This record gives sequence, structure tokens and C-alpha cells, in this order.
Amino acid sequence: MSTGERATENRAAAIAALTAALTAGLAKDEAVADEAQRAAASPWLASNSLLLIKDRDGVFDTEVAAVSDYRYDDVLIHAARNDPARKFRDVRAGRDLLAAILAERHDWVAGDEFYSCSQAVDYAGLNHESREPGSACSDPDRAGQPCDCGRDARVERLLGILAGVYEDGRP
Repeated sequence: MSTGERATENRAAAIAALTAALTAGLAKDEAVADEAQRAAASPWLASNSLLLIKDRDGVFDTEVAAVSDYRYDDVLIHAARNDPARKFRDVRAGRDLLAAILAERHDWVAGDEFYSCSQAVDYAGLNHESREPGSACSDPDRAGQPCDCGRDARVERLLGILAGVYEDGRP
């Protein structure tokens, strides 16, 4: 195995590990939000000046002054960030970002494939039947070698940023 093939496999393994960590973290967040939503239709109700928190019987019995007393700012921030509806939106956004990042393609220069990325594939299917990495790079010395357009490094960096939310996100 050449050094280039090993580097490509290492980066691919890192991207796969980050993707798996993100997918698992998002699934866990969704499950926690679902459990919280089922436990109480809405564990808190916030207005401009008051935060009402349900007790175990589902009765709004704790009032926290929201505007007039700075001591409760942390409570309000926590409530807003952990509301199940917000968590579901966070999960949906995380999954959309993950899909968008993974969908990024290697640079492919139609008509002058000598300058295409060494991992490029003819995405339009115009000139190549093969979907093997590097099949759309006409430079025989570079085709199939590690990505030289920066796509893999960008994907790994962006996935690492997203996975940083989860303590075990980075391999």
C-alpha cells in the first residue's frame, strides 16, 4: 500500500468516525427530547417576565421572575436551550448540516480533467462509466491519490467542529 493510499484511508476513516459520532449524538439528543416531551407536554411555560415550571404532577407551581431578577438568567437560558421543541430543531439542523457537508464534491474540471482533483468522479456521467475515486482525473500520476482539492480536509474539519458538541465526538 502506497503512502498516498494510506493517507486517503486514514482521512476516510476519520471522516467515517466523525460521521458515526455525529449520527449517534444526534440520535441520542432526539431520544432525550422525545422522552422529555412525552414526560410532560411542556415542562415549562415562559413569558416576557415569568417562567413557570411544572412539578411532577404537571402543575405549574414554580414561578421564576425572568426580567427583573438577574439571578435567574441561567435558569431561563437552560429552559430555553433544553425545550424539546428547540432540541428537535437542533437535531434537524445538525442532520441537514451533516448531509450537506458529506455531499460536497471533489473538484472536477469538465473538459480539462488533467486539472481535476485526484479523487474526482465524473458527477455528470458524461465521459466516464466508472464512479471510482480518481476516475475523472486524467493525470495518471495523480489519479486515485489523496485528495488534492482540499475537499476531504474541509469535510474532516467541519465534521470535527460539529462533533465537538459531543464529548466523545473526536476520534
